[in-house]
Amino acid sequence: KKVKKVFRRKKMSMSKDSNESPLSFEISRFYADRDRLNKLLDQSESLLDKDFVKVLSPELVAEIRENLALQGVRERVNQLFKSGGGFNSSSAANSLERPCIVVVGQSNSGKSTFINELLGRKFVDQSSTPCTARVTRITYADRVTVRLLDKHGKQLGQTVQPEDGKIDENLIWLKDDSREDANLLSASVELGVPSEFLRKCGLDIVDSPGLNENDALDTLTMRAIDSFLPIILYVIDGRYGITLAAEKDIENIRATAPELELFYLVTKMDVSKEDIPTPESGRTIEDIEQDRARRVFSRLKKLQCFGAEETPESCSRFFCISSWEMKNYRRRVAIAIKRSGGDQAAGAAVKRSKWVLRFNEMQQKLADFAAEQFRSLILGACSGLRVLHCQTMDLVMNKANDIRACTQMRRKNLEMIRAMECRNHEQSKKIVEKHREGFEREAESLIKSQGPILLEEVKSMEYSENVIDANLSSNQIEERCVTEIHRFINNRVIVAYQEFLQKGAMQDCFAELEDLKARVFEYERDIEQTPSLAVLKATLADECDLQASDIYSLGFRTVMRQMSLNIRTILRHPGVIFSRPVQDPEWKRFQAKCHIKKINTGRLVECLVDSMNKWLDKRHFRFLQKIRCSEQLVENSASLSELERQRIVQLAPRLAFMYTRCLNVATGYQFRGYTIDKRAQLGSGAQGTVYAVRDTQGEVAMAAKVVNVESQSLGNISSEVFYSSVLRHCNLLSIEGVRLLETREPDDPEEDAIWTFELYMDLMHSDVWQLMQNRQLTLRKRIWFGLQLARALEFLHSSSLIHRDVKLQNLLVDAELTTVRLTDFGLLKSTGLTGQSLVGTPIYLAPEMVTNSSYDISADVYSLGIALWYLCEGSGSKHPKYVEVMPSVGAILLAGSMNSRPDRLPCIPADLWDLMERCWDAQPRNRPPAKEVADALDYIEKNL
Repeated sequence: KKVKKVFRRKKMSMSKDSNESPLSFEISRFYADRDRLNKLLDQSESLLDKDFVKVLSPELVAEIRENLALQGVRERVNQLFKSGGGFNSSSAANSLERPCIVVVGQSNSGKSTFINELLGRKFVDQSSTPCTARVTRITYADRVTVRLLDKHGKQLGQTVQPEDGKIDENLIWLKDDSREDANLLSASVELGVPSEFLRKCGLDIVDSPGLNENDALDTLTMRAIDSFLPIILYVIDGRYGITLAAEKDIENIRATAPELELFYLVTKMDVSKEDIPTPESGRTIEDIEQDRARRVFSRLKKLQCFGAEETPESCSRFFCISSWEMKNYRRRVAIAIKRSGGDQAAGAAVKRSKWVLRFNEMQQKLADFAAEQFRSLILGACSGLRVLHCQTMDLVMNKANDIRACTQMRRKNLEMIRAMECRNHEQSKKIVEKHREGFEREAESLIKSQGPILLEEVKSMEYSENVIDANLSSNQIEERCVTEIHRFINNRVIVAYQEFLQKGAMQDCFAELEDLKARVFEYERDIEQTPSLAVLKATLADECDLQASDIYSLGFRTVMRQMSLNIRTILRHPGVIFSRPVQDPEWKRFQAKCHIKKINTGRLVECLVDSMNKWLDKRHFRFLQKIRCSEQLVENSASLSELERQRIVQLAPRLAFMYTRCLNVATGYQFRGYTIDKRAQLGSGAQGTVYAVRDTQGEVAMAAKVVNVESQSLGNISSEVFYSSVLRHCNLLSIEGVRLLETREPDDPEEDAIWTFELYMDLMHSDVWQLMQNRQLTLRKRIWFGLQLARALEFLHSSSLIHRDVKLQNLLVDAELTTVRLTDFGLLKSTGLTGQSLVGTPIYLAPEMVTNSSYDISADVYSLGIALWYLCEGSGSKHPKYVEVMPSVGAILLAGSMNSRPDRLPCIPADLWDLMERCWDAQPRNRPPAKEVADALDYIEKNL
């Protein structure tokens, strides 16, 4: 009753305000989760600095901190707190912690016009020439306010509150002679405006100077991107598309904020009167608009801004608008309302063009993009923090075990991992070298086929606006023109070479690398796939994994970006200068021809091979750094006294609970919109109730176990969450997510809290015990179930983990009876963390657990033997005779310890009976390991 009452209060506190936009709610959630992760990281560091020191030496704790890469996790979490403080120090002090849409792009691309239409009226100055020369942060306010701040955050002058609501353009618009003054350029503007868009969305807007106007302005814009927590919106002039300068912009922005995606907005998409096609042309205005959009999208795709399968229509980060059409619509609405005497309905009746509708659609798409960015930032920080907890828990597990006993196994695994990665690295480089001749043929074929095309294209090439300057001499102008022609040829060669490689030799090279990755998967099967190894591999990061690691999709983009920089260097030649008109097509053609002749295809190929090898070497170096840390941890391990072991035992549940709270944050994003259907109960037991989970479409997609526990029981349930989410094996049911709720009685704050865990997992059909009651199964199928159970235990025992509650009720199957998974890890323990407590189900308990003796993984093998007898019996309703005659649970426990065992059934083959008797032997040392049992069951099942 208490839990239900508080649940209602909790759900009400998490509901969205009816006046709050979805994006504003998303930002509020981002702030809350950001603070939770920061608190969790502080607690994790405190655990290392204070509690670990009580158990381990300060020197070893310091080394552990270094090897756990705490600083990297701290930087990832700190990134969530960017608020412009790095740009000028007063932002945070003035409560400007709202995330920002940072609007960037080339000068005169339409940034300010777009911002005004987004805000609903003209706040930012706009003109036909570039007008923003200061970073301007626009935030919501009840009335227009303007503050000017210097680069140190000090306010310049008084806060301006213009009565007419108009902003003095001189605050933002610098004169030409002031654009070279670093002090004037570094001043920023904070602009408060009464905009409904800003009020509802919860974001600020940062209007930046146009890029590539001068170095000082570019630096200012890049500082703004790096200082705020940004949603980066790059504005492209639809009339000119992606220019060479725009390509450089995008490359620089992606280098400044590599963890963030960009939203690409194409403006000025409306067709002017001069461009309207004639009826004779057979083209329509829509054709021209579509051509503009496709041309821009195609160029962005070549820059690897989008995925290979994305289109302009399907891409969530690309949109085309006409700010002018929106402005014109707003003006018509104002006129209609004025003529009607202030009737707002008259404004609503004004016809909306498709560009007006698309502008409204763009706002929603931008909001969705911003929400996804916040989600990615939180999930990225969650991932780093969970890896930290996994590494620390791995250390705790191995410290609590007998380190000397497991050190040899860990060394062996690390040696195999190192050898496999080194072999993979060398083979990858050999594959690249093998394809060198193919790269050379592609390069020669490229120059031969593309040369004539480039010579024709260059004749109609137009120079950039700043190339021809009346203040320059004719020789200086010619030099600039030659440089521009060379740049044009270089970029065309780079793009063409990339396309050639992707379709030819590079594709063959990557195909071989994919084959190598498949062989690496085969090698991995030779290594003991223990949970410790799984955690270790996670800490080595994706680029250091045993796999060739998605080299085609990720590696090609990285290699090509580096290769482009190198190629531009080797293609840079002195221009040939002739005193002829620089606009003469033949002069352009001659300069291009001279340049193409100097292109050395051998150096071009050498550049490609060198770039790929450097990329592979960089990955290899990162791998070696990480694995050295793991090797060092192994070498520094030492045996612990029982007192030290007990201290560490107390740390493990706390670590598991921290991990659970972090997973709780991630689950809120990964399974948003999923609901537990309390009317669809799938099962229940002593530890909780299982319900169906419906996805956002209302379909049953998962299952969730709901468990209520008191504070003193948090350790066990948190351990289940940790192990069930970290351990990945085909015969283990993993937890995919967890939702965690703390509830207290309002009238009695001193009373212990009640915690509710919602454990999300794959949907299974039934447990084996219930299945046998409802269906008649062949003996072979039942033995096959036992084989899968043995494989699950083999996996757990390989890392010294004991399940402690092996029974058929914890063995689940799918509807097709092709997947079998062991579940319920609430009693799972590392062998170093177990004591002498009595846990599990009576009939399955090993004698040493009943007599309060110490026990190990062989206790699970005893339970496995009992489970095999029940599988052979097959009805799911009968028990061994000694169980049926016992009057109480205590008597059953005593009978097991007194050597009472099940009788042989007629259906049990001799070799299987012998295996069962070995499993439930009274002496733990005589029981076979789970791997031996699994191999024996595999043979029996195949030969039955």
